[in-house]
Amino acid sequence: MTRSPTTVQRFYAALARLIRPYRWDFSVGLLATAAASGLAVLIPLTFRGGVDSIVRHGTSAPLLLYGLAVILLTISKGWGEYLAYRCIAGMGQRVAYDLRNRIFSHLQSLPPAFFDRANTGDIMSRATSDVEGVRMFINWSLSSFLEMMFLFIAALVLMSLMSWQLTLLASAMFPILGYAVMRFRRRLRPRYLAVQEQYGRMTTALQENLAGLRLLQAYRREETETARFREINQELFRRAMAAAWERAIYLPTIFCLGTATGGVILWFGGSLVMAGSLTLGEFVAFIGYVGLLTRPLTTLGWMISLAQRAVASLGRIEEILSTTPPPTVVAQAAVSAPAPAESVREQPIVVFQEVDFAYNGRPVLRGINFEGRKGELVAITGPSGAGKSTIGHLIPRLYDVSAGHVLLQGVDVRDLALQEVRRRVAVVPQETFLFSASVAENLAYGRPDSPPDVVHRIAHEVCLWESIQSFPHGVATLVGERGITLSGGQKQRVALGRALLYGGEVLVLDDPFSNVDAETEERLLETVRSAARERLVLLITHRIKTLQAADRILVVADGGIVAEGTHQQLLAQGGLYRQLYERQCLRESLA
Repeated sequence: MTRSPTTVQRFYAALARLIRPYRWDFSVGLLATAAASGLAVLIPLTFRGGVDSIVRHGTSAPLLLYGLAVILLTISKGWGEYLAYRCIAGMGQRVAYDLRNRIFSHLQSLPPAFFDRANTGDIMSRATSDVEGVRMFINWSLSSFLEMMFLFIAALVLMSLMSWQLTLLASAMFPILGYAVMRFRRRLRPRYLAVQEQYGRMTTALQENLAGLRLLQAYRREETETARFREINQELFRRAMAAAWERAIYLPTIFCLGTATGGVILWFGGSLVMAGSLTLGEFVAFIGYVGLLTRPLTTLGWMISLAQRAVASLGRIEEILSTTPPPTVVAQAAVSAPAPAESVREQPIVVFQEVDFAYNGRPVLRGINFEGRKGELVAITGPSGAGKSTIGHLIPRLYDVSAGHVLLQGVDVRDLALQEVRRRVAVVPQETFLFSASVAENLAYGRPDSPPDVVHRIAHEVCLWESIQSFPHGVATLVGERGITLSGGQKQRVALGRALLYGGEVLVLDDPFSNVDAETEERLLETVRSAARERLVLLITHRIKTLQAADRILVVADGGIVAEGTHQQLLAQGGLYRQLYERQCLRESLA
């Protein structure tokens, strides 16, 4: 029966994978650390020779020679430590660089369902604070552990050659130290993990408040949100202090053990010198070695705290990196959708066959069947929460069906390469998102190599050019984070232009005219109708004029299609569509 690896074993296995590409830097750093440690242990030997020379030869002792030797050894040791730190620290920076890139690249491959469950602030914390925790361990704790290992081996060997009795006495503290270290490690790791988790919650709260600052100010929630953030920050402070208290208890314990050992060595070593079993120079060298060993021992608590933080941090990072996309989301390279034929009016571009979809076990769509052809403008309407937007999400595989099939050009989208599907489908989501870039860059986001005249033409087609002319730098004007400097209608027109410029055989528009006036809506409908000549347009909307312009309307309610037809046909049938129509007419008349 095989035992599963422990947390520490998994940490070192993951760390080895991160370091492997930089094994040359690690090897040079290891050799430089060994050389610096070797030179460090020669310095007390040099003092031993100088002191014994004074005892034997008095004023004729070659003190200048010994002094120059100490200086040369110290300088050489400094260069060795410089080279070791440069290699190890450089490796730490490269590992952090790789980790950040891996996390970001991996996040791009995860399906939207992952982000529905994940916390943005927590993800940001793992990509920043946790990566920094791993880097600090490599830069400081790992190099210090290597130095301490070499120093202990070399110093203990030389100390044993001078006096095995005194070495045995000095080594008596190691079992006590080992017990203290193990106890400290077991107690500190869960505390650092708790700190990192709470740091993620604080980052989430900060990110949400900054994103919704205007809303909370409009609702006069500043004091409430400040109080909530203070509570989260207070809990972070409490957890951080709990970890700090553990370190505060541990460090004096190590210092006391080191000091007590020095006192015992002074008593027993002095007795050996007076008995003639140990020369004065050897006693001075021995004290020097104890000092060499005491320095890494006093920082052992700090090194272990860095290691414990790194164990927690790398574990949290691995949780993200080990979250693999489900098999249906991994792009297959073998199947491609057939190229569209010249005359495909009779051939459906998109087909839904008995499609069911459930979100976290909750049914959203049931038994959806419809077809869409090139040249059609198909509108989808229905009550809020009926599943209209979900239909649009299934075509570009933002989500995958629970049952049934979604066909693109006659091929199930799950059998197509993911990039192929999304190359053929352009989407305008219900929630408009713009990047903190220029208007032109947002319009050309899907086609960044588009020439300026094409971008300008699209801006004209989506009724944005007049607004652009009033901007301080025209299409080069920065729109701010999430397009904050633009109105809701302007953002929607940029999003529509972005999708039109992107191209594809299918255009999915989710409530794209909700923030534009009636006149602009009519002009945009003309643009959409023109775009529908060369593709299938699925338009999710409640607006009457948009529904009237559609070739066909699907009425969705309770997760299923309850009616289908033209505007006039559905009105004549009565039922839900007529109720929605009359309700919308009343709402528009009151407006």
